[in-house]
Order: sequence, then structure tokens, then C-alpha cells
Amino acid sequence: DNSYCLVAGLVNPDPSASHGPGACAYIDPNPITELNGNGHNYFRSQNPYVLNSYAAFGEAYYNVFQNLKLIAGLRWTDDRKHFSEVPSELLVDGWGYPITGVVNQVWDQFTGRMAMNWTPNLDFTDQTLFYGSYAHGYKAGGANPPGAVLLAYGGGPGEISNPIHPLTFKPEFVDAFELGSKNTLLDGALTLNVSAFYYNYENYQISEIVDRTSINLNFDAHVKGAESEATYEPLPGLRFNFAGGYEDARLAKGSKAVDLIDRGAGTPGWIVLKPFVTQAWNCV
Repeated sequence: DNSYCLVAGLVNPDPSASHGPGACAYIDPNPITELNGNGHNYFRSQNPYVLNSYAAFGEAYYNVFQNLKLIAGLRWTDDRKHFSEVPSELLVDGWGYPITGVVNQVWDQFTGRMAMNWTPNLDFTDQTLFYGSYAHGYKAGGANPPGAVLLAYGGGPGEISNPIHPLTFKPEFVDAFELGSKNTLLDGALTLNVSAFYYNYENYQISEIVDRTSINLNFDAHVKGAESEATYEPLPGLRFNFAGGYEDARLAKGSKAVDLIDRGAGTPGWIVLKPFVTQAWNCV
């Protein structure tokens, strides 16, 4: 489309020329192993940021009885992120990838955990541990890459040359509960461990590939399940192992998102089309 911009079929004569009518896209002449990173003849996605994270934490143990131990831990975290917004560009005029803005984020959070370990003396086991725990966890949020700047072609209805992405995503929190038991039996020949868990996520961070780049979205979610494992060694050198688990994980409150692997949702007769190669969007 802009072959008039090329010298000897390769390079924009003035890569620093201003944008505007008649301006040219800079064509990187280097082989793919030595790209200079400023060309508009390939799609480059970047999301540079600086992270400063500070934390203080500690844990305490208390023996209530000889066979009963309590554990408590506390953590304070300070996260500071500084993002430079760099839109990707494909086949648009100009040279390089200018920074179009900055995003500064700060979070201060307290997290921690509590646990109990009980080791009773039981007649039918060699050694037994019952445990229970609760933990409150945190993961910092961040900023998504800005939407790309794409070649506008014809200006037809619905044409999107500057797709908009969510600018930021929220920090993730989880409340995790677990109960379990570990047992040794038959003079050490048999071990049997079982546990059950429940995780309650707030603003669970899910990454999706959108408009040729990766963005993060937030959803509430619940995970529950159980696990078990056992080993049995009836004779020296002969061992049987078993492990199994059950898990039920789902988004909460009816949250939904487009399945990017199956945009047509498996509906017969539906196909996915890209109206034009430089456009970010698809039609179903």
C-alpha cells in the first residue's frame, strides 16, 4: 500500500518523519534474528514496569499441650508499580513505539495464617497428625498493555483501529481453609494421608490473549476439593501406591468470559472470520 515509501524495496527514507498524510511506516530491514524493535512491519507487544516491593513478616509457635501446637503468622506487604504505556503499532505511519502515558499503583496489605497440629496417641496407628489451617493471601494487581494502534483501512462501519483494553486489574485475595490427617500404621508398612480444602478467591486474576497481546481480568471464584494418598509395603522391595483427588472450581456470581479457544461456543454453523488482516477484532 505504501511502496512509494520504500527505498530499494527496504527502508523508509526518513524514519523520524512526523505522522500525517503521506507519511510512511518505518520498515525494519533487519533479519528476524536482529530486529531493531522500531519497525512497524511486525507486531511488537511490550508492557514495561518497575516494581518496588517491601515486606515484614513473622511466625510464632505455642505448645498448648505436649501434643497440641498452635501456629500464627503475620505479613505486611507494600507493593509499588510504575507502568509505561507503550501501544503496539502495525503498518501505521511513523517510527518506533512512543510512551503515551504512565500508571502508578500502590498497595499496602496485611496477610497471615493460623494453623493447629494435634498428634494424639491412638491404639490403631503408629503415628497420627490432625491439622487445620486458615490463610489469607494477596497478590498485587497491575496494568494491562494499552490497545494497539492499527492501520485504518477504508473506514467502514465497525472498523476498529484503536481497540480499548481495561487499563488496570485489581489485586487478588484468597481465603484458604484446609483440614487433614497424616497417619502411619502397621509398624510403618502403611501410610495414609487425607485432606479437604476450600479456597474463596476475590478478584482472581485470569490472563487472556486479546488483540494479539495478553491482558488480565478479575473474577470472583470458589475452589473446593479433597485429596488422598497411600503407600503400602507388605514385603521389602514390594510397594503399592495410591493417589486420588476431587476438585470443583467455578467462577462466582455467574461471572462469564468469552472462551477464546472456542469463540463460536461449539454452535454448528458458526465460524470465526477476521474481516481484515490488520484488524484486532473477529466476527462470529
